[in-house]
Amino acid sequence: MAVLVVLTLCLTAVAGAVPVSAATGSDAPVTAVDGQRSVTVVGAVDDSESADTPSLALTQRTLGNVFLANETVRIGVETDAATVAYAVYDSHGERVANGTATVDGERTLDLPVESVGHYTLRVRTTGSPPALARTTLAVLPADGFDNDDMFFGMSTQFDAGWDHELMGVMDVAGVATVREDTGWSRIERTRGEYDFSVIDDYMTDLRARGFDRLAILAYGNPLWDPEDRETFTLPDTPAYRRAFGNFSAATASQYDDIEYVEVWNEPNLDTYASSTDPAAYADLLAATDRAVDGERPVTVVGGSATANYTNTGVHPLDKPWWRGLLEAGGAEHMDAMSIHLYRQEPTGFREDLRWLRSLTREHNDGEALPVWVTELGWYTSPTLPGGDSEATQARHLVQSHTRLLAAGVERFYWYTLQDSVWNAESSPQTDAGSDQFGLVRRHDNPRGAHTPKPALLAYATMTRQLAGGEFRGHETGPVERHVFANASGGERVRVLRADESTDVTVHADGPVTLTTMTGTETRLSPRHGEVYLTVGPDPLYLAGNVSNVTAGVPVSVSAPVTSDAPRQLSVGVADGFGSQRGNGSRTVTHRIGGETATVTADAGTNGTATLPVPSSYRGRPATVVDVVSVDGRPVGRLTTPVGAPTARLGAPATVEGMTVETRNDSAGGYTEINDVGTRYSEFDVRARDGRACWQSDFLAGAPGNALYIDVPDDHLRNAPRPLALTVTYFDGDGGRIAVEYDAAGDEAGRSESISPGGSGRWRNHTFTLTDARLADGLSSGHDLQLSFDLAAADVCVGALTFGTEPADPLPAPPSLPTGTPTADTPSPPPSPSGTGSPSDTDTPPDSAPSNRTTGAAGGTSESGPGFEALGALVGVTIAALARRRTKTG
Repeated sequence: MAVLVVLTLCLTAVAGAVPVSAATGSDAPVTAVDGQRSVTVVGAVDDSESADTPSLALTQRTLGNVFLANETVRIGVETDAATVAYAVYDSHGERVANGTATVDGERTLDLPVESVGHYTLRVRTTGSPPALARTTLAVLPADGFDNDDMFFGMSTQFDAGWDHELMGVMDVAGVATVREDTGWSRIERTRGEYDFSVIDDYMTDLRARGFDRLAILAYGNPLWDPEDRETFTLPDTPAYRRAFGNFSAATASQYDDIEYVEVWNEPNLDTYASSTDPAAYADLLAATDRAVDGERPVTVVGGSATANYTNTGVHPLDKPWWRGLLEAGGAEHMDAMSIHLYRQEPTGFREDLRWLRSLTREHNDGEALPVWVTELGWYTSPTLPGGDSEATQARHLVQSHTRLLAAGVERFYWYTLQDSVWNAESSPQTDAGSDQFGLVRRHDNPRGAHTPKPALLAYATMTRQLAGGEFRGHETGPVERHVFANASGGERVRVLRADESTDVTVHADGPVTLTTMTGTETRLSPRHGEVYLTVGPDPLYLAGNVSNVTAGVPVSVSAPVTSDAPRQLSVGVADGFGSQRGNGSRTVTHRIGGETATVTADAGTNGTATLPVPSSYRGRPATVVDVVSVDGRPVGRLTTPVGAPTARLGAPATVEGMTVETRNDSAGGYTEINDVGTRYSEFDVRARDGRACWQSDFLAGAPGNALYIDVPDDHLRNAPRPLALTVTYFDGDGGRIAVEYDAAGDEAGRSESISPGGSGRWRNHTFTLTDARLADGLSSGHDLQLSFDLAAADVCVGALTFGTEPADPLPAPPSLPTGTPTADTPSPPPSPSGTGSPSDTDTPPDSAPSNRTTGAAGGTSESGPGFEALGALVGVTIAALARRRTKTG
């Protein structure tokens, strides 16, 4: 598997574990059984930790909480509390449903969620202290979509015991073909006897569900190895190769509907082949080709090579190995080339494929062999830097499919459907990404068995938009566009994206349909031949008769990126709307989160209006969606970020719109936000003057003296500079706080440092980030580093808030968690993992009054006793991690 390559790309090298999302807060791992329908997602603290906190668990009524649009979204709740409050948020952060429900031990919540999309459900018990739980869910189109476009494939591991009901998830997502392992040593346990019962269950089930199958013929078999070596030994003697060929022929005979076989997996890496000599692999290809061709016509897919990594760096295309394979005659014995194109970003495909095709022409009578990408994907590990990795995965999924389809790749098998686990000794704190490639989570994930990531919706949307499409062109400026048409040359679909949010005018001859990455559709009717869009990192699909796309729009929406309230949105219409500059008045209506504002501009003037940030967007960083209409007909869809990314550092920590990590040198990476206070982090959770906070440890060196912070690339990118980072800290004796951040230019930005003055009170200090870029540009791969190692004393930090101006002090909690250490009390023995839940501002606790003297950016202010009640919650700490399976392909 090419996972090792990806780990090298990220400068880490450790196996993974049960994933915990650092992007929006963590959840406690719990025990579950693969295939079990009732799965605890997040529990409250048990009685030994706090007798006052009720129990709370979410259970599933449908596998993975994956629903069709014509089904009722149902989630089970189990609690000993009398009442729970719930809220559902879409992928933009807008609250789309909320309410309360009485519970008598257990009940089912019927959620009013009908639109296609990816959602997060947050549940809390009422009363104080509350228990918190969350999970994710997906609503897919109920359109009966049946995809027969073999470009869209999935690399799976049903051989490792995956729940077969996941095949139904693949079906509705639009997967057409599946790449799956066989396992020679499992099938031939006695020489010459083949027992396919070990793979029959999933092979026949895949066939029954209508999936095309690509069978991986791998790996070695000690029965035939003269030296009795391990399984990952490439057959390297004539007899050993003949035995492998016989096994391949037996497989083709057993599954007579399988038309394609792939020989081995990543033979250019010593991880999967004891010999990486391309000539040895060419000999194995020849033996396999002769054997299966003698049984019946079968397409042999060869190569299966991945990126190579050496002391000189990472090479996404292992050119020396491919040249050696073709020079050894490999092209004669394969009908298509298999390649794994792992890399950090979904770029450079066309150049690599152009080189490979040119090389095959040299060794195949002037003809290039078809190219199949049989593995490529991106992980969502919480222990690696870079911010919201789940959103990044979804974006990369669409970009990679779009660019490989445009580059003429015949098939693309995404790696993989479900997160996997390799090593029973690994944990969320030591995971380096190898387990987190799935579109859905594992059966024992704390957010629920097989629950969806945004990438599942991105895949389902993409297949419906692009299946059967033919590439027609690539356009650039002001945004990137890949243009596809259906096989009959009819309506074209453009895939639009930009590195930064960009407003554009689309020139169209008739109505167009805009579909977001996660499946939300908006029908837009041109006004004087124009519609208006905001295009950003999330790909959009635009279907219709479009003649051009130009920069700029005559309508506008903007929102404050700040924590202060009240907040106002600004909307407008400019002279020149609908290409009618100076010609009559213009009236448009902006609809945002159920609120509307009508703006009129007279000829030659611009018009503006304000409206409060709708309640559905308040209390968290989000992306406002503004549908602009004229005479009741939508003519535009604009977006803008709103709200301040905030972290409350306590027990548990809660984050909104950012990630906060500490260094974990023992794992070679970074550690989860709620591992603070455990052996996986040198930071500790303490209580100072009634508030929980994270305390540094200057004696521990670098791992105990810095916090590493990321915000989504597109949230603050267009916010006015300078940016402000407000740090809430306890003003104790000694220590220093400084900020280093990713800045425009070649050098990192550095703020002034401050020293706590010993007042014994909580204080706010706002650091001014003059030229912040925040594009993961620090040497650590993060956006920002908060350092405390400038003086021989520890510092306790309670909250972090990004924005465009200083943040207000956070409100006070009603109590602290039971057992939270005070300044003079040592921590209790740590647990392997803690629970963090996102803050829930729909039912906020009462706040204590605070005292504050306003400080300008770069200034310090005092705040009253205590802050946000959620910082006073304690989550469950359960160390039961399911035993991890070894991957065989």
